[in-house]
Amino acid sequence: MYWVEANFMGPDSISRQVIESRISIPGFKRDPRILNKLFRRYIPPLVIMNSIFLGIISAMSGFINVIVNLASIFIVVTTLGELYREILMEKKYLKMNLSPFFNR
Repeated sequence: MYWVEANFMGPDSISRQVIESRISIPGFKRDPRILNKLFRRYIPPLVIMNSIFLGIISAMSGFINVIVNLASIFIVVTTLGELYREILMEKKYLKMNLSPFFNR
């Protein structure tokens, strides 16, 4: 929760900002202690859920990156294999068609 407090997004800072900007929340007094208690109820769980969500997204991007890299390696290996096969077939075809000229 350090990054939340460091960026002035913690419950204390938010309640102070709400009071200073003269925003009122329906059903609550404009007392900083009440707003602080309200924000303490919601901000920490949201920060934890957001951290978990961000961790899941970055883990998924890591797995997707691995899958894409493996797929690209597979494509390169397959393409090189096909190229090698084509070269061998062309060599065999040329040898079969040009062999009468070389046999003389």
